[in-house]
Amino acid sequence: MSQKKLRKITATSIAATAALAAVAPAAVAAAEDFNDLKPGESHYDAVQALVEQGVFKGYPDGSFKPYQELSRQHAAVAFAAALDLQAEDVEGTLAAFTDVDASSPYAEQIAAVVEAGIFVGNNGEFNPNDTLTRQNMAVTLVNAFGLENTGEAVNVNLDGVYYKDAVTVLAQNGVTTVTDFRPNDAVTRGAFSTFVYSAQAAVEAQTPAVESVSAIDRNGVTVTFPATEEAQEDFSIEVIDNNGDVVAVDSVDLVKGETIATFYFKSPLGEDPEGTWTVGGLEIDLDFLALLDDVNTASTQVDLYNALKAVGAENLVVSNADEYFAEFGTLTDDFTSLEGVQEFVDGVNKDVIELGDTETIIEGINDALEAQNMVQLLSALEASFDRVNPDNIDDYEVALDGADPGDDATSLTTLTGVQDAIDGVNLTAATNLVAAAQAADADRDDYNAALEAVSFVAPDEEDVTTKADFETTLKEVDRVLRVFEASTVAQLSVAYNNLVSLVDDEGIIGDAPFFDEARSFYLTKLETAGLARTSSAVEAQIVAGNAEAQLDAVTTLDGLAADASTSTVLSALEGLAAVTEDTVFDFADVATDDDTVADYRDAILAITTYGAGDNAEAPTLASVTNDIADVVGAVDLVNNPAAGTILADIDDLATAAGTETAGTAGTAAQFYDGVNAVQGLSDLFERFNVVEDYQAAYFTNVDAFAGAITNEGDAVNTVEELKAASTATEARAALTTLALNTYASGVSETVNYINLTSTQKLELAESILDVDFSGDTAEEVAVAIFDDATPAAAGYVSDYVGLLDGVNAADTIAEMQSALAAIGYDAFDDLTAQRQVEVSESFLAEFPMNDADTPARIDYKSLASIKADVDVAIDATN
Repeated sequence: MSQKKLRKITATSIAATAALAAVAPAAVAAAEDFNDLKPGESHYDAVQALVEQGVFKGYPDGSFKPYQELSRQHAAVAFAAALDLQAEDVEGTLAAFTDVDASSPYAEQIAAVVEAGIFVGNNGEFNPNDTLTRQNMAVTLVNAFGLENTGEAVNVNLDGVYYKDAVTVLAQNGVTTVTDFRPNDAVTRGAFSTFVYSAQAAVEAQTPAVESVSAIDRNGVTVTFPATEEAQEDFSIEVIDNNGDVVAVDSVDLVKGETIATFYFKSPLGEDPEGTWTVGGLEIDLDFLALLDDVNTASTQVDLYNALKAVGAENLVVSNADEYFAEFGTLTDDFTSLEGVQEFVDGVNKDVIELGDTETIIEGINDALEAQNMVQLLSALEASFDRVNPDNIDDYEVALDGADPGDDATSLTTLTGVQDAIDGVNLTAATNLVAAAQAADADRDDYNAALEAVSFVAPDEEDVTTKADFETTLKEVDRVLRVFEASTVAQLSVAYNNLVSLVDDEGIIGDAPFFDEARSFYLTKLETAGLARTSSAVEAQIVAGNAEAQLDAVTTLDGLAADASTSTVLSALEGLAAVTEDTVFDFADVATDDDTVADYRDAILAITTYGAGDNAEAPTLASVTNDIADVVGAVDLVNNPAAGTILADIDDLATAAGTETAGTAGTAAQFYDGVNAVQGLSDLFERFNVVEDYQAAYFTNVDAFAGAITNEGDAVNTVEELKAASTATEARAALTTLALNTYASGVSETVNYINLTSTQKLELAESILDVDFSGDTAEEVAVAIFDDATPAAAGYVSDYVGLLDGVNAADTIAEMQSALAAIGYDAFDDLTAQRQVEVSESFLAEFPMNDADTPARIDYKSLASIKADVDVAIDATN
């Protein structure tokens, strides 16, 4: 039996196939777009990964059926594919079972997983057609991937779990993260995909990935890998020779922190290895290594030149042979790759050019500057320098002649200085064009210009990610533009899902629901002039589109004729459900018989509480959430006639709560319990998200409580979550939900919060943790945080932005001292007045600037970055 993926036996296992890039990777199945599984949905990433690995396939109708239950025999097929298992004795292995044999479907795969110890059967039966339960799956995953008990405590409910050890191991290794494991539930195709994908990730995280091979000889192979985080027993790697045969090696034990290991062949080779071998997933060309060794051991000028030529180095110059050998003599490390050899050759060539031709090249540049001939200057630069962008030629002229404008000669005397000037111009151009590509009403031409400019930015050096950051930003801009460019609802769906999948942060985009029936409204909102080309701007329009789609649906219901037919009423109600979350209004709760539908119509037409002030004659955008609640409440009253009595009883209790200091409604708990005791109310509590922990808020504001049971409780609950937040991350999540809901209701001021970056939202949330909102209603909290017209305490949106603007706008030492003091940073506040002046002066002098000919400030984007530079200024002035 061939078993390649059990970690105890072969540590390359999943890591080798998923993490290490081979020179010629094996062909895998292409990822598919299934019609029942979309980006961002549960199991999507795992399913796509396993489809690419060839573990699963879709169905002919284009579906994957992620929620279809998985049988034991189909799980065996999946394991055999995922672990590349081959059975050695199908007939002999299956003889242990009474219900499968060599003629059974999937006999080879069942035999393979049994031989591998993944499945064992029960009482002489394999039970191939039985559904695989979650706890049985836990056992198979532990067996298949060699997962081990780490000894860590886990937060998982093991009540009713027979295979407690296996479930515990899954939790310890991060394969399951739920607290309620539901051991006897059936495993679905989608859930199985996620479990296998997570197990692969767990093995990959624990398995040292081979980084390089330092030696292969007749006796074995020596490899290096990142330092192990824990000791590992019986660690091994897979070695494949130039004929494609696996060469068996002895396993080794690794201690914690190990970075190198030698694996001896079980049978030494009869001759020196040659050709291409694969070690731990890395392809090693031994013939090339022999040529590379000739370079490293060259002892004469001729030997070195010939070795460089043989190994494949390009751009060799015979006249530079002496310089190659001289530079070679200064090296302390051997060459390990052709790339390193080529870098060496090119570096020597460039040094020779700089030594012999620098004056000539500088003279050519000066000739062009003197003639003010841009074509001549471009030609001179392109002939000797990298990353010369013709679009930037005017800026190159300024940069080269900028030290003494008018003398028509550059003050730079080295080629490195000229290259740095070129790269500085390119960086500034890229910075400006990337910003322009995200600006209001930017289009594909702006994006293409930015993309072209970024291609001329110098490669990133160690610990520098400037170019990578540009490329990441532009990838998102491209997805954003596809959303704005969509002209059909189908194009919009694809573009939006792709954007959400790329950003993968609901704090930025994806938190608001995306309704198919609201897509035409989204398209209209996205046509609004002046919108920035950012994910946050897209999300804001989705929120606004939802509100307008909901207003349209409620307006349609409000406009029903008094004799509207059953089909007309049902169509209108279905239209509302299509643009409303199921937790708010589910069309499945709507009856379809003529009499009940007529009652719906009459109840809806009787509504007189539309509008923000509960007195408008028609629904409004500003009050659409409340207006939906009015419609849903009318439907619920028809479905539950007793609800009218319930609400009346609540009003009586509310009155008592407001006047009594003792008795059945004298406290928040008594009020809540009294209301909860009203017959039929518990169902409404569950449906409308009334939370027992927030009873004090309901008692404080009886209107909010009544609103909660008529489907208006979300804002109250969100504010209570904000009050209860103990971390900035929790507070940010609550603030974002509150902002999106408030924006949807027509309060445009919340866009100032929505447009903050994730870091800025987190800083704002951290400051709000210290604000006492106890006793404030949801509306009062929202106004205090988001309404720019309302004076706010430090830490609210307007003041937070004001703190940043104060520092960024300060032009004098006094202004900077005042701006820094406003931030409330202890390290600055604890200084004497004189020291604050000194630090403010240093901070102002070192304010970040761009590289333009006329440098301009680069605004600070977070308080953390300001505080970091304050620390620098304090140190500099000590």
